[in-house]
Amino acid sequence: MKVTDLGKVSPQHFQNLRDEFTEATEDQLVVCQLDSPAVFMGHSSDEASVVHSDYCHEHKVPVLRSKMRHGVSGYHDKNEFRFCAVITRASRPLTASQGHRLLAQVTIETLNACNVSARCTGNNIFVGDKKIGSFSAYVFNLAKVIVLSGHILLDWDIDTAEQAITSPRHNMREHVRGLKELGYEITFDKMRDAFITAWDAIFGDA
Repeated sequence: MKVTDLGKVSPQHFQNLRDEFTEATEDQLVVCQLDSPAVFMGHSSDEASVVHSDYCHEHKVPVLRSKMRHGVSGYHDKNEFRFCAVITRASRPLTASQGHRLLAQVTIETLNACNVSARCTGNNIFVGDKKIGSFSAYVFNLAKVIVLSGHILLDWDIDTAEQAITSPRHNMREHVRGLKELGYEITFDKMRDAFITAWDAIFGDA
């Protein structure tokens, strides 16, 4: 599998990459950080009900809609570890649920390697009762590819998040934390190395 560390990328570049992966013909894994905050929306999201569009426009926070089949809108900070991967069904005929399960294992192994005790519930990643990230797995292109995507908050700007969106599921200030606020000083490079090692170990045997 081709593995690429893109470093800092624009939110639009990352969104374009995820959309391109839905039509990919080779297995790829990309890790990166955003170079600015952004709001990402699922293709069925109702922008008017969850996104504070005036604030985002005034503060140049892009609002981007993806091909991912969900209705969740999320604020994403530049201080987070992001990943996106595509696996062609020709190379490994995984279902979305199998990809989701394996990705949860990769996430837990990654955080364990960084001395963080975490758990995955549904699409969310928790340390204790605080959400530190999320991930997803969907099939596209007539089930020819599975696209895996997610993020882990190394740090978190709650003030900007609250101004950019309204979370329909929980109070962000109460439930969401970055690892730094929880006492873990983890660099992007350390998280990247741990993630790629865990990915190779788990998906390499899938």
